[in-house]
Amino acid sequence: MDDNKVIRQLIRVNLELEGLEVVTAADGAECLDVVHQVRPDAVTLDVVMPRLDGIRTAARLRADPRTRDMPLAIISACTQYEVEAGLEVGVDAFLAKPFEPAELVGMVRQLIERERSGGRPGAVVVPPAVVRRLTGPSSVRGRPNGPGAPAGDPSAAYGSPVHSRARRLCTAAATALTPRVHIPDPSRNRLASAPPSSHTLVPVTPVELSRTVLHAVRRAVDEGELSVTVPERAVVTPPGPGGCGDYATGIALQLAGAAGQPPRRVAEILRARLAGEAFIGDVVVTGPGFLNFSLEHDATALLVEEILRRGRRYGHAEGAGGTVVRLRCPAEVRAVVVADALARVLRSQGDVVSVTCDGRPAPEWETVLGVDADPSGSRSRSAGPRSLPDLDITIHPAPAPTDPVPLGRDAGRWALLYPAAHDRPRIPGDHLVQREANPLFRVRYAHARTRALLRNAADLGFHPEPGPVSDAEALLAALGDHPRILTTTATHRGPDRLARHLVTVADATLPLLPAVLPLGDEKPSAAHRARLALAEAAGAVLAGGLSLLGIDAPDHL
Repeated sequence: MDDNKVIRQLIRVNLELEGLEVVTAADGAECLDVVHQVRPDAVTLDVVMPRLDGIRTAARLRADPRTRDMPLAIISACTQYEVEAGLEVGVDAFLAKPFEPAELVGMVRQLIERERSGGRPGAVVVPPAVVRRLTGPSSVRGRPNGPGAPAGDPSAAYGSPVHSRARRLCTAAATALTPRVHIPDPSRNRLASAPPSSHTLVPVTPVELSRTVLHAVRRAVDEGELSVTVPERAVVTPPGPGGCGDYATGIALQLAGAAGQPPRRVAEILRARLAGEAFIGDVVVTGPGFLNFSLEHDATALLVEEILRRGRRYGHAEGAGGTVVRLRCPAEVRAVVVADALARVLRSQGDVVSVTCDGRPAPEWETVLGVDADPSGSRSRSAGPRSLPDLDITIHPAPAPTDPVPLGRDAGRWALLYPAAHDRPRIPGDHLVQREANPLFRVRYAHARTRALLRNAADLGFHPEPGPVSDAEALLAALGDHPRILTTTATHRGPDRLARHLVTVADATLPLLPAVLPLGDEKPSAAHRARLALAEAAGAVLAGGLSLLGIDAPDHL
């Protein structure tokens, strides 16, 4: 199980070359389904996943009598937290990324042989590389433990020789598919990065950049330039005041204390490792030690392609299998509408949600405001596995001072959802005004304009085609940030975060639109097609976000 398609491919190729049958999964929920259907001899798990992570997946496999004794291995950064948490839930083996193909094959074979010989979980397999990462380089000494293996042979860590064809395929696949997979050099016990490629399968979003930053930290730690514990995540956001480029992170400030070095020095160490990454055009250190990223133009096309492929579901989790959540709210109009919108967002992230109202909602809240109310006071729309831990959440925002029903569904819901939960909402007629000062109008107008441009372009005989777009950094950053916003909205139970994000997307979209269509005698060019594709992507994000808030996104306004 790994959410990175390329890593899954590399693991599958190397194990299949050893004669093993491999079934892959992209997240924990899918992994649980596959395990119960296939009943494999061993399971490998990544830790950091978009929904159900590897630790929770392992815990559920151990709690199920059918899979209690199944060999489990974690293939991840193997931070101290990951190893300790893995041991606590009963993981049998650990393999640190990046890894040698021989280490992977040896670990899996050892787990399978132990399972077939009747062994039970308990004898944990931890390779020297992981021990060094956790305890320091002086903690592991002596010759490798593989039979007859020479010193420095990475296959010795798990007692299995490297498969030469597997190494060649691993290198070829990584070179062809992604520049971010690090391939072992057979002559050294170090890992060198594969040569850059002009294509990748992973769109450059804050989530992907966060992984790239953490990988740079791990490399700096492995090479002895930083003496820190690799954090679980690196926060990547659009740059703040004084910043530049498309994204920024303060990871250097976070690590400086533990590293015993000034933040700017830590930032420069990381900058040297990040500057050569594919699709990062430039890395600039600003202020006390912020790293600012400017993406290559190819990253623009990749992000737009991903959004157009997913459409309104861009940023949604694929499939169910998240937490079972029970939302409770009083019979007050704002609480009911907030609970309804939050349920939509949670479902988009794979959670199974039911909503209970402590009282009977007014009929017009359903008929006018569109809440999914049930006369019994309880409503539930998603069905799914009920064995997951339940989470009870009480929704109690500041109540509405007046009745929002006269505003209608769209303006009424926006008036209740746009303010933060602790702020008292304003219910004036301003939400109905079709003027720039009205945030709801700007969001819906920006969406309608993107739809109109698609119709106009079709009349002119050209269609969207993702490509580089200049002077659209703010819009690209907002679009790339959309999956994180949905996750944050679900985590912090605040639909207002999504509403404000949609205003940001709309305000960044509107300046792009006048340049989408050719003017005068101009012929449609690649630049026009790229701008049209970006506009269509922005419209998809706006429509999807409004839908989660329960608000219509009209094609004509």
